[in-house]
Amino acid sequence: MMLRSVLLLPLLLPASLQAQARSRCTDSLADAHWRQSPLTAGVIAPPSGDRDQERYAVRVLGALPTGFIDPGADRMPTTAVGVVPSLAEREPIHATLVLDLDRNGRHLAARLSRSSGNRELDAAILQSGLIIGGITGLGKVPRKLRGDTIRFTIQIDDRDPPPHTIPYGTLSSAYLVADVAPRLKSMPTAHAPRGRRGREVTFAATVNSSGRIVPASIRLVSTNDPSLVPIARASFERAVYTPGTRHGCPAESYIRQRFPFP
Repeated sequence: MMLRSVLLLPLLLPASLQAQARSRCTDSLADAHWRQSPLTAGVIAPPSGDRDQERYAVRVLGALPTGFIDPGADRMPTTAVGVVPSLAEREPIHATLVLDLDRNGRHLAARLSRSSGNRELDAAILQSGLIIGGITGLGKVPRKLRGDTIRFTIQIDDRDPPPHTIPYGTLSSAYLVADVAPRLKSMPTAHAPRGRRGREVTFAATVNSSGRIVPASIRLVSTNDPSLVPIARASFERAVYTPGTRHGCPAESYIRQRFPFP
């Protein structure tokens, strides 16, 4: 049976008023909250297994954080208190940095093979890689690592870190909590099997300032048919909203979304 209607529980404003509000955004940091995401770094290539090689990898990792500068720290007011929110309330951070060293551990090259999706964070990660080794180098590379150019692939992560990681730094970011609710723009239709009349599912979740559901934030509020939960969730995760606002600026919103299956 086709899902015929989807109801957004918070009060919604017409699209024209949303657009007017966004056009009046003058200070996106007014009343902002600050979150700080701890980052880790770990070598994922070459693979571990040799003790001397692993010791050298630790040396490389140990030098990496000294060149990392939190790109959000300079915007954070001195009076603000940053909190480390649960993983469910923030977008995942994954990036991969590739470092090339010579046999004396001197820097040859650095590049990102995987972007974090945050331009400022990418620049900060790359900068930390560009100063690895410097003029003096990190010392001779173990014989186990062959070749004139030694390549290390390092994963920067705020969750699911690889083995043998070290603290890398913190990413500070501001976010607003909306006082004007988001508006649903589009959502794939959820189809229920036959014989599910009168059933419904209700979720709660965070809509980010880009108008997308944060998947990890989704939680089930109620249902009278658990078999419909994955069907409704698949639709909910792909929903697009006109973001909620605060002071006319795009902001995060905490919503409930009801899926009736009439």
